[in-house]
Amino acid sequence: MPEARFAETCLPAVTFVAAAIMGGIAAGVTSAAVVIVPLRPVGSTLSRNVVFGCLFILPLMAIDYHFYWAGTVERLPIQEVSHREIANLASGDARGSFWAGCYHFWGRYPLNTGGENGLLTVAETDGALQVVLDFEHTKLAGRVDSDGSFRFGGESTVAQDTLLNMWEGTFHNNSLTFTRRSTLLSNGRVVNTMKTTGAAERTACPAQVQ
Repeated sequence: MPEARFAETCLPAVTFVAAAIMGGIAAGVTSAAVVIVPLRPVGSTLSRNVVFGCLFILPLMAIDYHFYWAGTVERLPIQEVSHREIANLASGDARGSFWAGCYHFWGRYPLNTGGENGLLTVAETDGALQVVLDFEHTKLAGRVDSDGSFRFGGESTVAQDTLLNMWEGTFHNNSLTFTRRSTLLSNGRVVNTMKTTGAAERTACPAQVQ
């Protein structure tokens, strides 16, 4: 009788304890198997992120450059023309008078706010330029090099206002491309600086300047 009572009370407890021990061992083995994960090198992950970032950003940069870069540049401040800049224009290294003649030019203001056109009468002697701008009746002087790059400028005065001009660009056989900066002074103080970009084609000179 005591043996039967022992079996009824102790055997279930021993069974539960054994099951708990076996379950703990199984859980420990399973946890160890999950935790053991090979570590990824930090450098390879960083490099992959950099590559993906560049692939994402580069198309956006291309779109921004295509649609907005020109407008952004045109909004940048324009360098003022100074008397010193106009005065320091020694002759270039070109020889002869290959680019002498008359050129009909056209140019546009920034942000498509308008433009201008007129006639440039160019005289060249061994790298020295003498240029007449017809619609302002302005005489300009400057230099040209053997590769066709040029700079010429000058000033004109009306009443108490002074206009300083600087032209920079390149001759291309029978044409030229240019950037013109014009600074307006009133009583010696800068009022405004305007930039014009454009091109010109060689044309027949009017009879009075031939």
